[in-house]
Amino acid sequence: MAPRISLFGILLVQILSFQLLVSPDFFLAGAVVRGGYWLQDLPLVNINFNYETHVYYAFAGLDPSSYQVVAPTTDNGQYATFVATAKSSNPSVVTLLSIGGGAANFTTFGEMVSTSTRRQAFIDSSISLARQYSYEGLDLDWESPQSQTEMENLALLLQEWRAAAHTEAQSSGNTELLLTAAVSYQSILLYTGVGNQVWPITAFNTYLDWVNVMTYDYHGSWEPTTTGEHTALYDPNSDVDTDYGINNWLSAGMQADKMCLGLAFYGKQWVLASLANTGVGAPATSGGDPITYADIVTYNNAGGATVEQDSTTVSMYSYKSDLTWIGYDNPDTIAAKVQYAQSKSLLGYFAWALHQDDANFSLASAAQNAWT
Repeated sequence: MAPRISLFGILLVQILSFQLLVSPDFFLAGAVVRGGYWLQDLPLVNINFNYETHVYYAFAGLDPSSYQVVAPTTDNGQYATFVATAKSSNPSVVTLLSIGGGAANFTTFGEMVSTSTRRQAFIDSSISLARQYSYEGLDLDWESPQSQTEMENLALLLQEWRAAAHTEAQSSGNTELLLTAAVSYQSILLYTGVGNQVWPITAFNTYLDWVNVMTYDYHGSWEPTTTGEHTALYDPNSDVDTDYGINNWLSAGMQADKMCLGLAFYGKQWVLASLANTGVGAPATSGGDPITYADIVTYNNAGGATVEQDSTTVSMYSYKSDLTWIGYDNPDTIAAKVQYAQSKSLLGYFAWALHQDDANFSLASAAQNAWT
């Protein structure tokens, strides 16, 4: 008589098979992701990746006709040497190739996920490109799906991408590629006139190794008349802050150990309306543009700067008599945000972007030391 297989047994096998469809090698007890992005247009000089476990090369593109992933075109081919250069700095660092970015054409990504043929073109070309240049993972930075249908198609892409990566690793004998994605600070995308899209959380939990939650850019040039802390950990006056966003993801069912918290190695600057009000939310006449932490250090050290810590948002700001105002994170507030991520049992953190740190790598060092 053939052995009887219970329904529970069938379900258990299915669950275990899904769990195996993630890259197994990184996930050791106590593993922490200390990640960071490196922009393609920057020369690979004076880099120091000893503060990171994972580094992303940003960005590969998506061809609007073939829907294949294509190598960066403005970096003089340095994507081809990035892995070797990164590992010369830190032999144990894991390298990933990020696809898309905030400036990418979101329409092309929506078209790509809409059919199985186009998704397959994306999948095959991304894996081929990663293997050709020895990247150990792939990252999807599609920041603005425009409908719930596109979100559902994204889930299909992730399922097929993971299956293909798994099959490729088995056939080639290579370590399975890591698969990650960059996502908004909360589980719902809010777009005026487009509707609210819910990210495919079940697919994230099942098929991705983790997601990078972009917990920054809460304020900027679209708000030129009010200063703001664009990396606010807390904001009692709104739900546009990191604590709200992370709790929103958790409440929606996202696994804590599949999320990395975003750290901004840059600030935002405004022109104050007057020196009568210089705090967070002060009236401004223009601004919201980004400024690197390295340039902020130079600005503060040049003299005449008043530097304040805002305990409410857990952020810094500085200003001068010329009415320039900058909101940002320093090593202390970066450390506080990393400690927050650890307190929420997240997988780790990532920085956008590594080149924006100062010459002493103060932010990267503070982040590394804060996770204990």
